[in-house]
Amino acid sequence: MKKITIIIAVRNEENNIIECLTHIQNLSYRSIDVLIGNDNSSDNSKKLIEKFIENKPNFYLFDILPSQNPNLKGKTNVLAQLIEKTNNEIIFVTDADTYVNKDWIQNFMLYFDKNIQIVTGVTIPISDSFFGKIQALEWAEIFGIIYLFAKKKIALTSIGNNMAFEKKAYNEIGGYENLPFSLTEDFLLFQKIVKNGGQFEQLYHENILAFTNPTQNIKNWLAQRKRWLYGAMQVNSFFSFLLILKAFSGIFLLLFSYFSIFFGIGFLAIELVRLFFLYFNLQKIKQLHLLIYFPFLSIFHYFISPIVFFDYFLNKKVVWKGRVFNQKH
Repeated sequence: MKKITIIIAVRNEENNIIECLTHIQNLSYRSIDVLIGNDNSSDNSKKLIEKFIENKPNFYLFDILPSQNPNLKGKTNVLAQLIEKTNNEIIFVTDADTYVNKDWIQNFMLYFDKNIQIVTGVTIPISDSFFGKIQALEWAEIFGIIYLFAKKKIALTSIGNNMAFEKKAYNEIGGYENLPFSLTEDFLLFQKIVKNGGQFEQLYHENILAFTNPTQNIKNWLAQRKRWLYGAMQVNSFFSFLLILKAFSGIFLLLFSYFSIFFGIGFLAIELVRLFFLYFNLQKIKQLHLLIYFPFLSIFHYFISPIVFFDYFLNKKVVWKGRVFNQKH
């Protein structure tokens, strides 16, 4: 049994971190080290973690210091420092507000035995709120698109709350220290490993499904999607075009439907394709109950998503975890 390392960046996560660590503690795979990086939390996160890891010799908490390397800021700095502290072959990454299932490690490790260097699972928000359910459906669609492209051997991205990679592959690209700073550090790492010849696997089934907390309001949702967009727009020009088309096509078709039935039929056709696409993907992760929120997702997507693009092109500032970053387009 290979010994693996799980790394978790923590910044002001007092409401989530204990549940996250409890799921880690309950993993059926026992040969693990858990490295937790406290990123200058101003809440009670550190004290809660210290109490939780008492008498748990494979759990370690580190205070993360600022780096002199301009490539290492925010979460990227935390991950880089934690990775430096382990010599284990495989590194798993999750977030402080993400909850993995007990067989998470085994189901990922199957692929590392097949000469794969980086593996990504599927994550959806879990919430009883109406807005949370819409986000869960949205995430399922996003992961479904990533999975669809991956089946065609097209590498889009990895998601940093449910991923694992070989440390050897990480070292071969020079680590985060050798990558330009990005708020989408998971995307950048994934792309660099793949371009360096690394093989990847995108998984989409219930055995690797993880849950995370949704954003609580539209403002935070917009900030999160804007941050994601910075990574997505770096894939290639064709994919960027598809993203813009996806964001604006629905609202234009809907508006033009008033003048021509042709546009109305086009709008309905797109919605039916999305509906069936979501049905088959939700079936894989046993989350079909979310499908009833599809009409609301469509309304939300067509009227709110364009705002993300306008904000992306007009304002380079991104606020994340209480810090302000300026990104380049």
